[in-house]
Amino acid sequence: MSDPTQAPTPTQTPTQIPAPIRTPAAPAPETIARDATCAYVSACDPEAAVNASTWQETESAHSAVRAALLSHPWPDPSVPHALKRLADDPADAAAHRHVESAVVAELTREHALGALLPPLVAEVARTSVVRYHLGTSYERPAKDEPAVPDTPEDVRALLTDRIARPKDGPGAGDPIVTVVIPVRAHPSDTGRARNAVAAVASAVRQDLDRSAYRVVVVEQDVRPRMDRYLADLVDAYLFLPNPGAFNKSWALNAGAEAFPGTRHLCFHDADMVVESDHLSRVVACLDDGPPALLPYGDLLFLDRVSSGRVVHSRLDAGGPASVDADRLRGFALRDVWGGYVCVTRDLFETVGGYDERFRGWGDEDNEFYRQVLRHTAVPRWERPLAHLWHRRPVMVDAEGRRANQHIARTPRPADPGPLGDPGKYAHEMPHDTRTDTT
Repeated sequence: MSDPTQAPTPTQTPTQIPAPIRTPAAPAPETIARDATCAYVSACDPEAAVNASTWQETESAHSAVRAALLSHPWPDPSVPHALKRLADDPADAAAHRHVESAVVAELTREHALGALLPPLVAEVARTSVVRYHLGTSYERPAKDEPAVPDTPEDVRALLTDRIARPKDGPGAGDPIVTVVIPVRAHPSDTGRARNAVAAVASAVRQDLDRSAYRVVVVEQDVRPRMDRYLADLVDAYLFLPNPGAFNKSWALNAGAEAFPGTRHLCFHDADMVVESDHLSRVVACLDDGPPALLPYGDLLFLDRVSSGRVVHSRLDAGGPASVDADRLRGFALRDVWGGYVCVTRDLFETVGGYDERFRGWGDEDNEFYRQVLRHTAVPRWERPLAHLWHRRPVMVDAEGRRANQHIARTPRPADPGPLGDPGKYAHEMPHDTRTDTT
């Protein structure tokens, strides 16, 4: 037996030739120019802060790229002008492409910018989960392009064909999948009302057999406001009285009970539009794979023009089957866990539904996702999910704290009480607006 304490002699072991150390190839000038121009736009456009807390972590990196481009001594005097145009109007696609081309030319000509930009762009990539998206053929709307639908009435006007109901299908009984969409839209915020109608219509218009799925809308407010736009489109419309901050978890739990015999549950935010094959693909994944699914890759926060294009494409009976991503503009948020979540009913009941302690914007999706991860891996698709434009809510306070940050990682209560109780906030209602919720 050999002695393991003895070093092997050259005759015992062949000489080992170290593998060469491979230095990563430097990014191409076109890649650096693209990423730098996108970072510049993000630094100039308030819409880039699609998530306030994550934007705080990367804002300084984006600003550094912006400062580098503004301070560079451009030999072409048109470049500073294009940078100003882009700062004044971040959607100016012509100015964007002019700046990007100028950066490519300067990187191949002049060493200083080539040394400065790559580490700045790398820092943006390291700190940011937001990526600017400018489609290669994005342009301002042409004169003959349909007007952007800005109101719920505008979206309803697109729904010229009949919306099918389960009774129209051959089957009966429990659905395979139920989609729950929580809604709140103040009359002054027509963007949110418009988005809710578009989201609900996209959820209903699916290529899955209509007897196989149900769509439930859960509105919470002082009084019903969206029933006149949505009740006739869906299988169940629930109103929950709540005069205070929105409680998404409560609405989702209540909606999940509308069809207790359903096999799968999809929780669909009221500003997301899905493709017509969405539910058939979801059902196939949940039937054959893990009991949870994130049915998208990036969450693409569209600008106003792009939102209109998606709504027209998805809902107009005479429009194309799907929108061309090259005609869209927005900010892609990666590694996000909310917006649209699918689980089997068994898993939903195992984790105890959504945690109703979360009231106000944020963190309820993250908490639910962490509960799900205790039981299963969660695959996700690659194709993006379209998020329609609306005014962003207040996401953090003056100190940069989220409304639910103090409970985000605390244990759930041992006895949370009844989930989705319609009377949860009835005691907060003004006496003249209290409503029978049965």
